[in-house]
Amino acid sequence: MTYVCSSTGDADELSAAAAWLYKATGEAGYLNEAKSFYPAGTAWGFAWNDANVGAAVRSIFYIS
Repeated sequence: MTYVCSSTGDADELSAAAAWLYKATGEAGYLNEAKSFYPAGTAWGFAWNDANVGAAVRSIFYIS
């Protein structure tokens, strides 16, 4: 069996996860991670390979 789908990266998922961890714990280190992992550019849609929208929605309350 051949895996035909390839991911373009995991920075968007890491950013969203760090933003959720910041919300849950209040630890500033997680907010810094969310900022550092957030991919440059505009989030336009949510898909299996693009969690930028999820990261943006969660992070918009914390990242300026």
